[in-house]
Amino acid sequence: MDRRQLIHGARAAKARAERRTAAPLAYSRLWDVATPRASSQRGAAQQVAGSLAFALLGGNGSGKSALAAEFAVAAMLGSRHPIARQWLTANGLHEDSIPPYPGRVLFSALTSNDSRKVLREKVRRLLPHGCKWRNERGDGEAEVSAPGAVGNNGTIVFKSNDQGARAYQADEFDIIILDEEHDSAVFGECLMRLGRRPWKGCYILLSMTPLKGMTWVYDDFQAAPKEGYRFAEVDGRDNPYIDQHGRALRMSRYGDHERAARESGKFVALEGLVYSSWSRGVHVVPAFDPPASWPRYAGIDFGTSNPFACSVAALDPADDVLHVLGTHYLAGLRWEEHAAHLHTLFGRHGKPSIVWADPEEANGRMTLAQHGIACTPARKDIRPGINAVASRLALDPNGRPHLVVHDTPSNLPVIREVEGYVWAPRVGAKDSPDLPLKANDHAMDELRYLCFGLSRGMDWGASF
Repeated sequence: MDRRQLIHGARAAKARAERRTAAPLAYSRLWDVATPRASSQRGAAQQVAGSLAFALLGGNGSGKSALAAEFAVAAMLGSRHPIARQWLTANGLHEDSIPPYPGRVLFSALTSNDSRKVLREKVRRLLPHGCKWRNERGDGEAEVSAPGAVGNNGTIVFKSNDQGARAYQADEFDIIILDEEHDSAVFGECLMRLGRRPWKGCYILLSMTPLKGMTWVYDDFQAAPKEGYRFAEVDGRDNPYIDQHGRALRMSRYGDHERAARESGKFVALEGLVYSSWSRGVHVVPAFDPPASWPRYAGIDFGTSNPFACSVAALDPADDVLHVLGTHYLAGLRWEEHAAHLHTLFGRHGKPSIVWADPEEANGRMTLAQHGIACTPARKDIRPGINAVASRLALDPNGRPHLVVHDTPSNLPVIREVEGYVWAPRVGAKDSPDLPLKANDHAMDELRYLCFGLSRGMDWGASF
């Protein structure tokens, strides 16, 4: 190859790189591999057109949120735009998968933080040059508009489920994308936002890992599918673009009841023990006094006639193992009297830097504050909180748990409750979502607040 050919090749390579930088969506290729699981990101995307609502049920690492972001940007541009048309053609997608004109898209996360850190970042990587943002990196709602966008067209609006259903009123969209399982009321409100645009193919795309059990999504999309509702499952083990060894290591931290959902995007009927990986031989350890340098934390579940439960735990910063040191568990006392017991507990095991308490008991938190115990309202979401506890109970690749209970008399209520903590029976498909049986669970509630407060960020179902 002579010098002129080398120069020509270098210029061509530079031009290709510049085109990719200017229009990344055009060069995005959805993965499609031949496996016994018949799982395909591209195959799932090819089924979306013609749906009123489509549930993309993906395991962690399956690329479901990435696919949702691609749909959002493509729909913002419209199928007549050369970038969107190249994306559709390269991935074998029907042009009716997105509106023909620059569309108005809603892209919603579970929380404002998820929107800012996850969804907007995924969209940002796919945008062509010249897009304009409003509140790009701030909390709350945000928007991004395509180059030359006019009026409401060519825009992606970012909202979050924690705003509540009312925040979704009085608007209209061509495509609505809900990343992870939103509240049924929010989904219902979103249905009302469709069908008012010129394009008649409007739909909702729900991209999620089914971590909450057999909820309304299972009922509406699988058990008894409503007209126009479809679904596809995409397995994270099939994605050729991610580090499968690292994905497997992360999966090993979860119990059996979570792994099927997190790997394959399957709904799992939860039965028997909630924490099936619990073992006294593994999770109960001889008591010792940790160094004062280990940070202390506590969880509180208020009770009067029922037991008032509070555990103090220390976190080993060297290996991320949470040690439950001691527990206060008594019924029949006034909250002022419980405060005195907590001061004794904290004096014995160390004062917690954060005390997470039941967010619905404002009077209880105020009473404790008056007695020198400041409390932080806990995140009370039950299934994500259970996931946080189960994640710590699961053995890591070295065969070690990251939650242990010290063998002391005061911790016996924690040990007894975890060994009797079971899923509530579910008789039929239309029953309530999978939840633990609400009995003898006061220590389990405060342990959930504690572990969820220290959550390592993998318990909302967000993709990694």
